[in-house]
Amino acid sequence: MNIKKTFQVVQEIKDTILDRALNSPALSTHFKAIDDVLGGFHPGELILVSGRKGVGTTSLTLNMASAITNEEYPALLFSLEHSASDAVSKLLTQAGITRISGMNHLQDILMKDLEKISKMKDIPLYIDDTPNQSFDEIENTIRNSASIYGVKVAFIDYLQLISHSGDSLSRPVLAFERFKALAQELSITIVCLSRKEKWPLVNKSNYRADLTDISKLGSGITYELLDKYVDLALVLSRPDMYGLGKGDDKAELYIIHNKHGQRSIMMELQYIPDRYSFTDIEEKTE
Repeated sequence: MNIKKTFQVVQEIKDTILDRALNSPALSTHFKAIDDVLGGFHPGELILVSGRKGVGTTSLTLNMASAITNEEYPALLFSLEHSASDAVSKLLTQAGITRISGMNHLQDILMKDLEKISKMKDIPLYIDDTPNQSFDEIENTIRNSASIYGVKVAFIDYLQLISHSGDSLSRPVLAFERFKALAQELSITIVCLSRKEKWPLVNKSNYRADLTDISKLGSGITYELLDKYVDLALVLSRPDMYGLGKGDDKAELYIIHNKHGQRSIMMELQYIPDRYSFTDIEEKTE
């Protein structure tokens, strides 16, 4: 028989929260809209960020990675589709250097650009751009990076590009099972990106429903699978892409699953097209 008073349970929850705050601090994404709702990324968590092709999941990931590493927390990025050079070029563009592709001459680089580039060398962001990696290879790299570099968060861009001998339905099952166990074992956060190539265009009457429809996340991903392994699942969307917005480049990040808090919450961000970057609404860069 294991009967407890409400006070005992409340005290246990309080102790757990305090222990988590003191010994396993959350990593701030530096998006106020996200941190206010989620409290940042916590060690041991597996997070899923999904979106339609071209919506900006990679850009959002780089924004988060940059913010985390600027706080001197090492991060690891698996760029399975793009080269490390492409990823760093996008990071520089997000920092305000908007002419990377056209910089053919030294005079194209301003002094302020040189200062930003110089600061990049101290950012503890490690990038693995080896294509067609298997689950074993990714897991080994995460283990080694956590041990050698002290990596606190690993971003995998993206789930559907992991080499897998089984069918597409079993890939997310294996990914979530292994990455959740690894995140808990190493006390780090692992963020998986999922991209659906061919979402049907939505209309105003069913836009919200389609946004939250789990079947659009990718082959084999179900609510049951999220409940079992994933702590947090987010869907990124930009209404302007579908002709549903106001032409103001507002982005929506929708919480469809959250083991530790609220779900079915929409967080608004501002997309900056010329920087391939996201900011809080009130921090739009002119």
